[in-house]
Amino acid sequence: MHPKEQIDNPNSTGTPATRDTARDMAKEARVPKAAAAASGDIEKDLQALRDDLGRLAEQVRDIVTGKGRRRARQTGELGSSDEVPLAPAMRANPQVVEELARQGYSEDEVAELVVPKRTLARRRAANELLTIEETDKALRLKRIAAQAERVFGDSAKARRWLRKPKRSLRDETPLAYLASENGARMVEDMLGRIEHGIYA
Repeated sequence: MHPKEQIDNPNSTGTPATRDTARDMAKEARVPKAAAAASGDIEKDLQALRDDLGRLAEQVRDIVTGKGRRRARQTGELGSSDEVPLAPAMRANPQVVEELARQGYSEDEVAELVVPKRTLARRRAANELLTIEETDKALRLKRIAAQAERVFGDSAKARRWLRKPKRSLRDETPLAYLASENGARMVEDMLGRIEHGIYA
């Protein structure tokens, strides 16, 4: 058999050296094919990853811009301060601030204790949710107002009490203490004592 035929057919008879050379050349011919196949698999994986990232980016945009309300609610949107939080970190709709106004909080009080007026206006214009921190502040004010109204049995009395300086608070108003969660806990404790007849 011609040497060229022996190389093309590694199973053909010939000297051992010729057969070894033919096998090596056949293996080398298969390597580029295997590399090309692997490269194709990697490209497919990369494309799938790009698709997943694209879908994730779209979901984030929907939540931030207020679209896809149902998806946003599943991941932590609070439409009203009366709703029970269903996620560890909630973000409320700006309409929660309007509920605070109905509870007797003024615009200046809300601006100081929850979210500045300009920031709130910008969020409303962009149809954005409040931040997690702003949501916590709004719910804090909502919680204290509800407790005060329950203790005093009258919304007007509750509002006056929240705005009257107290000696136990170093002559500050309970309202001023609502700037922090620790302060709010102190106010809750005071209301609890009044409810149980400890304070006159």
